[in-house]
Amino acid sequence: MIKMYRIDLKKHGETAFSGRGSFLNGGRWNHFKIPIVYTSESLSLATLEKFVNLQNRNHPMSKVELIYTVAIATDNVSLEDISTKRLPKGWDGIPAINYTKDFGTMWYRENRTALLKVRSAVVTSEFNYLINPMHPDFKKIKILKPDLFSFDSRMMLS
Repeated sequence: MIKMYRIDLKKHGETAFSGRGSFLNGGRWNHFKIPIVYTSESLSLATLEKFVNLQNRNHPMSKVELIYTVAIATDNVSLEDISTKRLPKGWDGIPAINYTKDFGTMWYRENRTALLKVRSAVVTSEFNYLINPMHPDFKKIKILKPDLFSFDSRMMLS
């Protein structure tokens, strides 16, 4: 069983597992117009991932309403794990390099698995899970009811 965590703006809660955000904006592991859902292996990693992404978009974090959602994949959900040895130098840089964008986009287009386990660029010893919402195994992933989330006030930068 794999437990995955995702933090979203409350207003995007209903589309959180559609891949809409990455479809519109692209991401480290996908090109624009590729709907991939980004999740993390822990709520604390999801917190850091959301924190750096909101900082990069200049959101006033004390004013955003957030939710977190847990998704559970059973052992029969297909999974691919990209080995760290396959990642080139600079894979975790900013901006994201084409290698990671190309890899995730090809994984999605080939519909290889429902989940892709990747290193986090924020905490490189931890992992994120990408979800292909178009894969047949997606329906086997249980998405729990979201709950409210907020950053600790000490994380707010002036």
